[in-house]
Amino acid sequence: MAATKLSRTHSMPECVEDTLSAHRNEIVSLLSRMPNEVEQEMLKGFIMNLCHVKELNIGVYYPKVVSCLQAKGFIFPSNVKFHY
Repeated sequence: MAATKLSRTHSMPECVEDTLSAHRNEIVSLLSRMPNEVEQEMLKGFIMNLCHVKELNIGVYYPKVVSCLQAKGFIFPSNVKFHY
């Protein structure tokens, strides 16, 4: 009968850590493209507080935040103009 060779298996935390390390750049890239809730709430509050302004121009810094808010059903007032 052949002897069975036992090998050490990695624990779950080690496997997760190895996976995260191997894909670190992709994870950072993905997270950097997703605006956080604070940015979304800040822009929403800014827009809502300036509803009385005739024309509100939003520049290139906010397109990701705007996209997330639109996806969540936020309706931008008609005075908001986007300039990407």
